[in-house]
Amino acid sequence: MASSRAKTIRIGFLLTVLAGVLLFAWRDVSRRNARNEWRDPLSVGVVILDASGPVSALDPAAVATLHSGIGALGNRLSREYERYHTTTRSMIQTVPYGPVAVDAAPPQLEADDWWSLVKYTWDVQRYVWNVDSRAAVPSRGLDSRIYIVATPVRDAAAKWVEGASQQGGRFGFAVVELDESTVDLVLFVAAHELMHTLGASDKYTASGTLIPDGLGDPEQKPLFPQRYAEVMARNRVLGPGREVVPETLDELRVGRLTAREIGWLR
Repeated sequence: MASSRAKTIRIGFLLTVLAGVLLFAWRDVSRRNARNEWRDPLSVGVVILDASGPVSALDPAAVATLHSGIGALGNRLSREYERYHTTTRSMIQTVPYGPVAVDAAPPQLEADDWWSLVKYTWDVQRYVWNVDSRAAVPSRGLDSRIYIVATPVRDAAAKWVEGASQQGGRFGFAVVELDESTVDLVLFVAAHELMHTLGASDKYTASGTLIPDGLGDPEQKPLFPQRYAEVMARNRVLGPGREVVPETLDELRVGRLTAREIGWLR
């Protein structure tokens, strides 16, 4: 009888835990989906992580420029929103945090199987918990978080910027070589990763920008050179087979397909 009662208690406890996990997952998915309805402004935390070593080797002027540029990124994306909707509200608000030192790069997804995905999700959560606590990033109130993992520029002729994000999730990462000349490109990549968290797809392949969806303005006449770089293509197309990375944040454009994917168009 006692054994049966203990078993019943264990089963009841496990069912309660399972119900709690399912409720949390349902609420999280519902909140993430609500972002794409755009009833309220999107609040985005952009966290600068210093991966240059025990003693920071980052250029303080570059860090300061990046820090102030994060607010400009929200303004630029809000202006893009205004091309699709008439509003007086700033619909994307980007808030800077950090820099804080880190001694490890963000976790990498090692394979596409179910277990690797579960492990990756847990590793990412642990990583962001650690840096958020040290950067005073609030646990509530942010719709998405983008982490900029910065090191100094090693080769002036081949400055490196790369990103990875949870598609439709809450976290994005940009691993960058930072100096004052790369700040706008870093912000562009941060915008690209933010759009991934909102459900946008890449508009480029290994062969280059997808045309017409990856063009900043596919209705421009003459078509080339493009004045803008579509945020999910990342490059500005000069002509067939010719493209360059954007030089300023003013070149950023959210094209119609991307706008539809993130809920700006229905």
